[in-house]
Amino acid sequence: MGYSTESIAEAVENINSKYYLPAIQREFVWDEDQIVKLFDSLMRSYPIGSFLFWKVNEENKEEYVKYQFIQNYTTNRKHTPHPALHRNQTTDANGQSDIRLVLDGQQRLSSLFIGLKGSYTSKEKWKRYDNEDAWKKKKLYLNLLSNPDETTEGEMRLQYEFEFKKDPENSEGEYWYRVGKILGLENDKQKHKEVNRIKESEDLSSDEEFYVQSNLSQLYDIIKKQEIINYYTEKEQDMEKVLDIFIRTNDGGTQLTKSDLLLSMAVGNWAKGSDSEDEINAREEITNFVDRINNKLDEDNDFDKDFVLKSSLVLSELPVRYKVDNFTATNLEKIKANWNDIKEAIEKAVKLVNSFGVDSNNLTSQNALIPIAYFYMKNPSVELYGESVEKTETRKKIQKWFLSSLLNGTFGGQSDTVLRDAREAIKGNSQFPVEKINSKLRGRGKTVGFNEEIVENILEFEYGKKRTFLALTLLYDRTDWGHISYHTDHIFPDSKFEEEKLRERGYSEEKIEKYLENYEQIGNLQLLTENENTTKNDQEFGEWIKTQSEKSPEKHLIPTGESLQEFDQFLKFKKEREKLIEKRLRSLFS
Repeated sequence: MGYSTESIAEAVENINSKYYLPAIQREFVWDEDQIVKLFDSLMRSYPIGSFLFWKVNEENKEEYVKYQFIQNYTTNRKHTPHPALHRNQTTDANGQSDIRLVLDGQQRLSSLFIGLKGSYTSKEKWKRYDNEDAWKKKKLYLNLLSNPDETTEGEMRLQYEFEFKKDPENSEGEYWYRVGKILGLENDKQKHKEVNRIKESEDLSSDEEFYVQSNLSQLYDIIKKQEIINYYTEKEQDMEKVLDIFIRTNDGGTQLTKSDLLLSMAVGNWAKGSDSEDEINAREEITNFVDRINNKLDEDNDFDKDFVLKSSLVLSELPVRYKVDNFTATNLEKIKANWNDIKEAIEKAVKLVNSFGVDSNNLTSQNALIPIAYFYMKNPSVELYGESVEKTETRKKIQKWFLSSLLNGTFGGQSDTVLRDAREAIKGNSQFPVEKINSKLRGRGKTVGFNEEIVENILEFEYGKKRTFLALTLLYDRTDWGHISYHTDHIFPDSKFEEEKLRERGYSEEKIEKYLENYEQIGNLQLLTENENTTKNDQEFGEWIKTQSEKSPEKHLIPTGESLQEFDQFLKFKKEREKLIEKRLRSLFS
């Protein structure tokens, strides 16, 4: 269908009876000046843009959290004595069959609603926030004696004198008319009667009588007669498409992500039906939890809200796919009920993989943690730390499965299928069922476990890839991952492998080709601290290794023998080092 139109009075009448806000909308943020500018623009016949509504079918009405528009707005929720007046309240919209949610135009419609039927409360300067008298509740007024042909000075540059006031008194050159009173005028006859009433009640000059007539008539026309609200109604019921439409129509501001939108939905659902004292703010809960697992544990991590939300689906026995349709009101309620257990399980999983030396530097798939978190969820009393044989073996089993999954890229591609299979395999098991998981995944054509093929693949990992960094961490007995920044370094400096320089050494084209094929691979890579890497710079390998401690070759798995340190022997050096890497990996995974 095309666009439809209606008057501002009709639109305002529909607010909170037909028009509501979806949970994905932000809170109202306009200040008094912005509202005044909007009404000034209307009086000057400036366009105010179109609106986008979403018609929710009757059968889907209960699935989505709906918010009311704010009528009596109070600034600064954090400090005001009346915090509830700052934010939109949820509603069931009981008895309403024709529901439209506003996807684009919330700030403008809210401003019209506040200006015509509500109030704006703000704090006076120099008064304390906790002082009730500091907060002044004001309504929007228009000075009917203002000359619209004169533009005010200053940044606002208004032609019509709109202002939020509390019980204003009229004086010379001022007659403050509450804008919302215009809604009570049903027709032109009542409008003329109102004009005459004002003229008779005040001692006005002929010019002032003209301004009253002109300004009130213009206000009446733009609010009651002209169909200024130009809107399109979207009837699509697929929430994914609706969200895409919402993001595109609101891309002028801060870019929203799917997690932002889902958090908004969760905020409304988790607060719905709760007492204010027991209310859980989903956005704060999840954001604070993400901050905790990233910055408050022993290692630094880099998880996001999407990871936590997707994990919540898996751990709550809900559909695995990370799509909006799976975050229904019913499912969000289930996640809320499980939230404390979900947090505990995820945090345990993060701590466990951190103890394996995996953190923000080398975690190649966040989804690979979810089966471990699910195992903790199903076995909350399991303890994997300690010296007992059983605990040690279970830790080793999970470590081997986890690291091989990362190195194999098991959770790349169709990770939802992998997560479903892993969840099904873990369910009902008090021990982490590696073989059962791997058996299911092999049936999907996934590479799992650790074997000679994996070793060969690792030896071909190249510089600059996260999996390469992960593989390199396996070569070191370190426990300071996340606390110290490590850099991937070429043992034989990459600056020596320029084609022209290799020709200057007199190498054959075949040897040049082999050098270029091999120098970026893991056999020529090591991890150094930032200071070590800066000190080494482009030094020849043979010169640099002489400046290091006696334990350095063992630490970096560097083959002994000065002849191997010569650049001419690079290919032989790489081959010997790869043997040491293979030995290290086999000892780790055996």
